[in-house]
Formats: sequence, structure tokens, C-alpha cells
Amino acid sequence: MKEEHEYLSLYEFLGRAAGPKLGAEVKKYADQNDVPFKMKEVPHSGYKGMVLTYSKVFLEFYFRHPTDTSHSENPMDDLPFPEGFNSNNSYDDDDLPF
Repeated sequence: MKEEHEYLSLYEFLGRAAGPKLGAEVKKYADQNDVPFKMKEVPHSGYKGMVLTYSKVFLEFYFRHPTDTSHSENPMDDLPFPEGFNSNNSYDDDDLPF
């Protein structure tokens, strides 16, 4: 059985509003590294609408202290990709999802 990973918004992870600049920086890094994300509706009094959420593993890697060695050098190694999935957003020829 696949392990389910917890997805958090930047607000949930940081405990404060991240702001548009930091949000854009995280999204850009995630896009450059093919990091999966999910959308979530937020009914907060300060903001109502859809926000991006990322796996807790990715957020811990992104916001790690530079001397923290608890994660792999390559953030892709710690991300929750489905079995048979490669970092090019595709499945290996021998392991198609259908």
C-alpha cells in the first residue's frame, strides 16, 4: 500500500502568511523540479479562495537550514511520486498506469 503524504499550504507550514513573493519563489522552484502540488480551498477570514499545497517533505526540504543533512541532496528523492513515475512527469514504458 502506498504511503499517503501530508500536503500543506505555505500558511499551514510556516504558521503565518507567506505573501505573494515567497509563494511565487516556492512555486517556481517546485515547477523547475517537477514537484507535484495540489489545490485546496481556503475559507479564511483574511483570504478566501484556492491555494497551492505541497508535500510536507518538499516544504521541509525547501525551508531547511543549510546545515540540515536529514534530506537527500536531490529533493526529488524524498518526494511522494507514484511507483514507476520518473522525474520527467512520465511513467516508465514498462510500468504504464493503465
